[in-house]
Amino acid sequence: MRRLRRFLPIVGAKLRRRIKDYELIAGSGLFDPDWYLATYPDVSRSGMDALSHYLAFGGTEDRAPSQAFNARQYLAAHPELAATGANPLVHFLRHGEGRALMQARAEQANEPAGRFWFYIGDTLDWLETHDHLTGVGKVSMELFLASRKGPQDCIPCVMGGSPSGLIEEKRPEALRGLAKHLGLPADALLPAMEDPAQGAFRTPQPGDHVFFTGLIWAAPFIGLFRKLSSQGVTFSVLINDIIPIERPDLVGDAYATSFEEWLGTVVQTADVIFVSTPFVRDQILRWAALARLESKAVLELVTYGQRALEPRSDALMTRGPRAAKVSTDGFVLCVGTIDRRKNQLFLCRIWHELVARLGAERVPQLVLAGRDDLGLAGQDPALAELFASGKILVAEGLSDAEVAGLYGACLFSAFPSISEGYGLPVAESLLYGKLCLASDLPVVRAHAGDLIWYFPPDDLGVAVDLFRHAILEPEARDLGTAALKQGYRRPEWRGTLETMVAGGFRAQQAASLRFAHHTQKLSVPGAPDIVPGPVLMPAARWCSQTRPAVSILIVNRDDVPWTLECIRQIWTHTRNRTYEIIIADNGSDPDALAPLRRLGAGVRLLEIGCDRFRGEALNIAAEAATGRFLCLLDNRAWVQPEWLEALVSAAETDAAVGVVRPALLAPNGGKAAERHGTEAQDRLSELLPEGWDGTASAPALLLSRDLFLEAGGFDLSYEPIYCEDADLFLKVRALGRTLLDNPQARVVIPEGKAGSEPDADARDSLLATLNREKLRARWQAAPDVADGHSSTAPDHPPSQTETAGTEAPTAFLYTPYALTPGGGERYLLELANALSDQYQVTVVTRHRYSRLRLLNLGRELKVDLSRLKLASEEEFLAGPSPDLMVAMGNHIIPPVAARGKTCIFLCQFPFRQNGVPTGAEMQRLAGYGTIAVYSLYAATHIYAALRELKLRPPTVRILAPPVPLLHAGEREKKRHILTVGRFFVGGHSKRHDVLIEAFKSICHRFSEPVEFHLAGSVTPDTTNLDYLAQLQAAAQGYPIHFHVNCSAEELNGLYADATVYWHGTGLGVDLAEEPGRAEHFGISVVEAMSAGAIPCALDVGGPAEIITHGKTGFLYNSPDGLARLTQEIFSPDAAEPMQQMMRAARTRAHDFSGEAFARNVAHLVKDVTGTRS
Repeated sequence: MRRLRRFLPIVGAKLRRRIKDYELIAGSGLFDPDWYLATYPDVSRSGMDALSHYLAFGGTEDRAPSQAFNARQYLAAHPELAATGANPLVHFLRHGEGRALMQARAEQANEPAGRFWFYIGDTLDWLETHDHLTGVGKVSMELFLASRKGPQDCIPCVMGGSPSGLIEEKRPEALRGLAKHLGLPADALLPAMEDPAQGAFRTPQPGDHVFFTGLIWAAPFIGLFRKLSSQGVTFSVLINDIIPIERPDLVGDAYATSFEEWLGTVVQTADVIFVSTPFVRDQILRWAALARLESKAVLELVTYGQRALEPRSDALMTRGPRAAKVSTDGFVLCVGTIDRRKNQLFLCRIWHELVARLGAERVPQLVLAGRDDLGLAGQDPALAELFASGKILVAEGLSDAEVAGLYGACLFSAFPSISEGYGLPVAESLLYGKLCLASDLPVVRAHAGDLIWYFPPDDLGVAVDLFRHAILEPEARDLGTAALKQGYRRPEWRGTLETMVAGGFRAQQAASLRFAHHTQKLSVPGAPDIVPGPVLMPAARWCSQTRPAVSILIVNRDDVPWTLECIRQIWTHTRNRTYEIIIADNGSDPDALAPLRRLGAGVRLLEIGCDRFRGEALNIAAEAATGRFLCLLDNRAWVQPEWLEALVSAAETDAAVGVVRPALLAPNGGKAAERHGTEAQDRLSELLPEGWDGTASAPALLLSRDLFLEAGGFDLSYEPIYCEDADLFLKVRALGRTLLDNPQARVVIPEGKAGSEPDADARDSLLATLNREKLRARWQAAPDVADGHSSTAPDHPPSQTETAGTEAPTAFLYTPYALTPGGGERYLLELANALSDQYQVTVVTRHRYSRLRLLNLGRELKVDLSRLKLASEEEFLAGPSPDLMVAMGNHIIPPVAARGKTCIFLCQFPFRQNGVPTGAEMQRLAGYGTIAVYSLYAATHIYAALRELKLRPPTVRILAPPVPLLHAGEREKKRHILTVGRFFVGGHSKRHDVLIEAFKSICHRFSEPVEFHLAGSVTPDTTNLDYLAQLQAAAQGYPIHFHVNCSAEELNGLYADATVYWHGTGLGVDLAEEPGRAEHFGISVVEAMSAGAIPCALDVGGPAEIITHGKTGFLYNSPDGLARLTQEIFSPDAAEPMQQMMRAARTRAHDFSGEAFARNVAHLVKDVTGTRS
């Protein structure tokens, strides 16, 4: 406990309680320190052990203690805990269901650990009617033998009367018979002498794990699996393939139906499904999604081992009537049960063609070793002569040793199967060092790679040419054989079993810790029925992560069932174009995302970690895409047959086409209504396609990835939604490309979500109106959007990133805040830009952003950010330490631990944080050698906060923000008052409400009319939208004008027109109690001064340091004082003094120019690093 006391400097009762909590969690099994450290890399750098960190910070920071405990779910069930700040896991263990869990564990503490069982009943049943094992049976028994030789001895079991449905197999006659078939001593499988007290048999108990690896896809196992699952016995199933579902024509409809029922039971009851190839894993995942089943099982890959047998080639060649027919002049070997799936008939037809072309004497014998279920010789009369002459030989009933002898003696092997789960004969050919010519199947390539030669199993001409080459070119064949011998590494069955035992152990642990299983409904109303089987192979063929032609981008947020249905429809109806699906998730509950993580190859889930809104999520997905084309698809859209082929064909046919849209249909087949459509008669409507007002987001559209990036992607100005698609189209059109509606491509738009509350509808309508106005302001006055230039695209394409050089030192700038065009973000990005001359600079955010976002932000701020890189916090913490680190924060404690060679903490203001900082948090501050602040006001409160915490102050430096200076020239001023600032509530609010009331009190006292203009952005937060609506209501009937989310050009014009600039931050606030609600610097104040407006600001904070009262502006102490000063400014007698003040204000503003900032940054970096920047 010494470590705990060291890292938790809490005294008295608090310390005793923390120690008890530590011991409670440590003994619960619900905290996984290895998983915690791997999931949160910053913990290992804190110097704390994992559990101490979780108790001190993890619970309040919403970190999970392990995969077994869902803290979010528990807090949702106990909302009263949120206010108390109680650790959810501690509460669960002390007061919740955890007490019963702990009691059950205590009762089981003296019981033996979970045992492992191995089901052999299928093998015993098989051997009652067959002489030897094949395929699946051989694999199963190899694993069973490996279990008998390793440290983990699995108990053999069969079906029997017991609570679990299984009993130990210990009948001597059964085990001796099995040993004989396996070539073991007779008593090798008999159990050791037992304690008579154990009773007649043993049976799996809760906590045990059973391996099923053989021929177990039959009806009796459906009930058995359900019983085991209900009894708390974990189990795993080895699935070699799902061919009965993929190719029901090969097995019959009845068998396919029963197999599908069996597989559905397995995915919902098994704890682990083992598969030997990624292809089979992906097919199972796709099938479960298509069948709308939520899979409980974890799918794990295993590598099949190989065990060479002593060959009996001499005996085979010289003895026995069937063996004597094998040619001693050379032959080609094909091993496997002879049936339609193994496709030996195709191989025989290859031999027929070879004999016809080359002559029988030049073609070696073909030996087919396996049980003939097809009656091969009678399948094709054209082949009769080949069978009669012995050119093709069927050899049935061979032992494993005899087959090994054939492998050793053959020229090469052949494997023509049309459908496989693994391809065991190919692995055997590699084992015995023989080149194999095999069907080009994904499952075969998965383990054979480039060590064999491939042919299409349905193209006779190509296959004949390959076999002809192998027969007539022995040197090429020898080179291939030499390459495989050099590249092949024989896997051991022991390794296969160890992988499976590890998976079984994890299943046991997960079951023992599982207290709640997250379930969700995966179907949506009205979705068309899908038969999974016919969809699987086309989906595997066209949905590909390897060089896809199209990347389909889908945004998800807490809408998993609809996203899954969208993907099902894509798999079902998409052919003839390869595609990948990229799901960009905007901060959904991680537990709910499990079904989207398990969709197989060709489907990627980008877990952004927070809500980046639709446009930015699509930007992120577009940058991750690898397809030539991007298809932006709403997750509530159901594609129809041939939709993608029609879209791509239209884009490829006409180079002038930039964007292609499909026809949008209602579920009844009629035309779908446009979402949020409005009537608009203006030039903007003329620029958009007929019927599209530009407000609604397009449910589906296609364009090239290069064009999307060239246009700058989606603009951040339209967040969270509305008008972003129209803006993208107009940027594409400005680049000289057109939009084409293709009715051949059809997409159904199902019914939308249920109606919302009236207030929400009003806010939604307000947001749509605001963005519509923004779109109109940007494009209606544009000279010609077809002039081949997009004025709103980034000036620096994402692919052209210049840095200070790869040998330059690295600088990482961390911000916990969103990248928006605000003052703090401008400061950070200007700082990054200033550093980029000498450093390789990376901007770090808690969750990922797109590079398009960074470049668009640079355009908004008029800052060249093309040399900067982006990284998420996770990437930053996992990478090497930088030479220089700058972290931005709003508390005296930095938001992230220092990990650079030199570290600067940019504290915007030391706002009070909840609770007293812990010792570890205060130690975090010690890692920063310098604190940079905006103003003397901020520095004063930094020192006060340090004194309060009794911390030794590091160096505090004032680094005033850079301000983009405006040049209004000799433009005549208007009788306008302007205020600029975001419309938001709380914090350092701009107090638009107070300013509006102040203006209303004096607006009728001016000698000539005066207008009040309010400009600022509004975030799509409900509270802020309501606040804006209240302001607009209060302004009704007065010359008060709002410019919400206005463009930079419009804002510059407002500055240039304004005579007076009002700044209201801090009004009506007890700043002695809440000093952080004053203005920390005042960028908008300096902007106004640079444009020649006379600033009026509260006499506190940053503005009081910028403005010299009566010389460069005015400082006031109350709304009444502001009103009096404003009346004096507009009085006729004040014209000349005010002109002098405007000139003085412009001069003062230059002290905060970008050039001055760059010089100050250089001096700061030189001082803190001891080097020249």
